[in-house]
Amino acid sequence: MSDTTAWPSGRPLWTLVWLTAGLAVAKTARNLLPPLLPSISTDLALSPTMAGVGLSVATIAYGVVQYPGGHLSDVWSSRGVLLWGLGLVAVGAGLFIVSASVGGFLLAAGVAGVGLGIYGPADRAELTRLFARHRGLAFGVNTTATDIGGLAATAIATVVIGAGLWRLGFLPVIVLAVLAMVVLHNRLEGPLRPQRLQLPVRATIARVLIRPPIRKIIIGYTSFEIVVGGLVGFLPTYLSVVHGYATSTAIQLYGLLFVVGLVIRPLAGRGSDHLPRPVIALGGVGIAAAGISLLVLGQGVWVSALAIVLFGIGQKGFPPVMQAYLMDGFDPATMGGDLGFTRSVYLAGGALGPLIVGSVAGVAGFQVAFGVLVMITILTGGILLDVQRTIARET
Repeated sequence: MSDTTAWPSGRPLWTLVWLTAGLAVAKTARNLLPPLLPSISTDLALSPTMAGVGLSVATIAYGVVQYPGGHLSDVWSSRGVLLWGLGLVAVGAGLFIVSASVGGFLLAAGVAGVGLGIYGPADRAELTRLFARHRGLAFGVNTTATDIGGLAATAIATVVIGAGLWRLGFLPVIVLAVLAMVVLHNRLEGPLRPQRLQLPVRATIARVLIRPPIRKIIIGYTSFEIVVGGLVGFLPTYLSVVHGYATSTAIQLYGLLFVVGLVIRPLAGRGSDHLPRPVIALGGVGIAAAGISLLVLGQGVWVSALAIVLFGIGQKGFPPVMQAYLMDGFDPATMGGDLGFTRSVYLAGGALGPLIVGSVAGVAGFQVAFGVLVMITILTGGILLDVQRTIARET
């Protein structure tokens, strides 16, 4: 069922709500890592480089399974993929609780990353089937799951760090993931038993990359994901180390990023239903670059807060706009796999972000590392500007 005139109500609307709730639970697990990272690093004796490796492992696992998850949602069922994804998130959270070594930490990050990774494209494919005219807005609402999960992670981290028990932060994730599985099991339709997976990689690559703007968008998206992964992953650590803020202050500023996202994502998605999507994305990248620059050069809590708000405006408005643009050009019969492949490429590439920041910080400090992110953001803006020029020539 797809909408043709008005914003749907009834079953499509509630399906959107519960899909978003499930995604929010999965995102909570991922967003818990940055605020808990200083405590985890102390407990497990992680260097900045190894902490960056841990974040990169989670991102790589999250990225590489996007294509299999999306393809399975096309040939098997979104219901099955979504439930398996939430189940793996719960298992990953449990592994975090019992991890007592670097290896256990990396395993937990990988398993949770796989769960979130297969959930995402199946979630988007289900929404695309439900929403046609208001797709940008639907994606905007759905991607607020990242920010809901971020705020939940901020609240959980504040409590467990205050109690000195970072492992307990993952317990609510297990409970909520199981609850979301029960609801989605009853609400969605489709088989649950996995089928044998055959990935038509060559055909998918040919379909996705046949349009020159898509190739450039993937490159631009990848470079921006490097920035996002590096900055968000180390933001609380950066605020504590470079600006000297108390842990509680750093976590609250980290949470501000997700408050901004709750407002910006639906607005950006709604705007992209009426204005050229690449233009909105390009403007967002410019605002994000200004925010990171202010974070590097500015001093004081209020300046840091303003910098985070600016970065949040740019970064949070980017995914719903660009993902809706990508889905506009995909065949409905293969859109899950096509988006999954695309996300696999830019998310796996974006896993370099935490590794770059952790490695540079280990040698030259976090301020220099964040300065590198400013340069990569400017590069992203140049790529998207070229995309807009290409689209303008074609039309």
